[in-house]
Amino acid sequence: DVLELCCGTGRITIPLKKQGVNITGLDINTDMLSEAKSKAAKENLAIDFVQGDMRNFSLAKKYQLVFIPFNSIHCLYKSSDLAQTLQTIGKHLVPDGYMIIDYFNPSLSYIVNHQNESMQVADYKTDDGRRIQINQTMKYEDATQVNRIKWEHVVNGKHASFESLDMRMYYPQELDYIINANNYE
Repeated sequence: DVLELCCGTGRITIPLKKQGVNITGLDINTDMLSEAKSKAAKENLAIDFVQGDMRNFSLAKKYQLVFIPFNSIHCLYKSSDLAQTLQTIGKHLVPDGYMIIDYFNPSLSYIVNHQNESMQVADYKTDDGRRIQINQTMKYEDATQVNRIKWEHVVNGKHASFESLDMRMYYPQELDYIINANNYE
């Protein structure tokens, strides 16, 4: 049995189920879970999608593998939130079970050198001929290790929208320390 934390709309959960993996998906966002359930239903797949917080969920099963994909641990802004998540995962793993965390290995020099400066990170045309540009601005907070990213979406040369993403930066030695301090090898 496999548990995916922060499963979102099922973009990993559903393909794994199609491959025969007995998988459960957990996410805090009910709108994303609704979309995941709808997509699974269209594929005639029976998947348990559970609403819950990765820091303190409680399921009646233990899993051989628990994984957190797509940099989702960066939504845990405090080291104590990550430690709590690791402890909760530990309660849901079988003996000798596995945990996989996909995370963004930050480049502090890149973040600092491009801080508060708008830079174009995408420029493309859609199938219907619209020109899309995405301009990114970052602001890194030393005290919290949170990188606040803002994307401006420009369509055909005109501002269309803003999107924000705050990411707590976990550095490799720091992450190794927190994982080891929570009784993982």
